[in-house]
Amino acid sequence: MAVLPPNPFPQLVTSFRQASSFMDLWGESDEAVVEAVLHKSVREADPDNFISTIPGSNVYGLRSSLAALDHDFFPKVLEIGRQFEYNDYSAKSGQYKFALTTAISGNSTYYGKTSPYINRIEVSEHFFVRGPRGCAHAAVQLYGNLIREQL
Repeated sequence: MAVLPPNPFPQLVTSFRQASSFMDLWGESDEAVVEAVLHKSVREADPDNFISTIPGSNVYGLRSSLAALDHDFFPKVLEIGRQFEYNDYSAKSGQYKFALTTAISGNSTYYGKTSPYINRIEVSEHFFVRGPRGCAHAAVQLYGNLIREQL
């Protein structure tokens, strides 16, 4: 049984689009390039922990990461990523609070800016634990118990 090789044209178009962007920006000053590539609409959501957000969305991250997103196309990536999301998991055990969130990372975040196709979406889960300082060992044990209950 013969298997067809992967279609090379999406990668070729992506390479052409990236080269075109580089040529468009070749003669521009550094300030003009930064202005064209980065967005200024990112706002701080939690200044103590350096967490920023895009106004009007539930997207959070570092300011440098969010500024590089294409705000017009990223909602499509979010829509695909939400299919794998574990909805609204939170738990409380004693003085500890646990929350599970989904994060999208990798090259899919550049969709629309330098990549005309969504080749791959990397979705990862992050488990946040909030509790008193100095009790990391107890928090890890509770986390292990919660994961074992999920299996």
